[in-house]
Amino acid sequence: MFSITAYQQQWLTQSPVRRAVIWSILSGVLFSVMSMLVKSSGQSLPTMQVVFGRSLFGLLLILPWIIYYSPHAVFTTDRWRLQLVRCIIGIAAMSCTFYALAKLPLVDVTAINYSKPIFILLLAAAFLRERVTATQWVLTVIGFIGILIVLRPLPETFDANYLVAVLAAVLVAFAITIVKELTSSESPFSVLAWFSLLSTGFSAPFALWHWQTPDFWQWVELAMTGFFGIVAQFCVIRSYALAPASYLAPLGYINILFTGSLGFLVFGDVPDIISILGAIIIMASTFYLMRRKKSQPEIDSVT
Repeated sequence: MFSITAYQQQWLTQSPVRRAVIWSILSGVLFSVMSMLVKSSGQSLPTMQVVFGRSLFGLLLILPWIIYYSPHAVFTTDRWRLQLVRCIIGIAAMSCTFYALAKLPLVDVTAINYSKPIFILLLAAAFLRERVTATQWVLTVIGFIGILIVLRPLPETFDANYLVAVLAAVLVAFAITIVKELTSSESPFSVLAWFSLLSTGFSAPFALWHWQTPDFWQWVELAMTGFFGIVAQFCVIRSYALAPASYLAPLGYINILFTGSLGFLVFGDVPDIISILGAIIIMASTFYLMRRKKSQPEIDSVT
């Protein structure tokens, strides 16, 4: 007979790091689908309206759980200032990302977004006091070089919209670092609920100012964006509660494969040989980084 408890017990027997890796990879798949939906809806709707739709439907999705646990228990915290800072940075990051997705090729935005491990390494070392080895530095930089190969940033093809995508990567790195700090004392669901509530409230005035009434399928896209976004965000929070930020960051490179596949299937984007070469470099650096880190016993002690 099917037993949720049995599966839950089996899941909990896995090491914290293994569970963190699974959560991280799952979040990558879900964020890829969300990015595809954002690009589709963002081509006909204002960016802040898409941000509002993602936030509102995400909030509606977790509202029953907020009521179940009681709003007082979910939102009561001694670290409300840090929660507020995280939400402001997260909203700015989401707005920049959604704008870039609407203006630029899907794979390009995803590749730039996953340059954030460079910034995460710096922030994790500076603020979280996580130990970053020389091997991590080298392999992460190699992965970033792979991203540059995919992007081919030539002066004659420069597009200022790419700067928005870079800014989004920096802001996401800040947000992830703060989430890592918050989950040391706050529950993942509390962090998620705070962001969902504030992002809906903060984006509403901007969405109303530029409002365009969506048709039926645009409403469906906005609703699905909220669903995939909130579940993916929960997966990210769970992963960073179980393992160091500098350990999980390079896993994000794998998301380029998921997004590239969706870009090909939905928008007809076909990667050329240079993009494939860059992807191989990215995957190779991530693979060897994971093997190297797995051999270090202190990771297994993460709780």
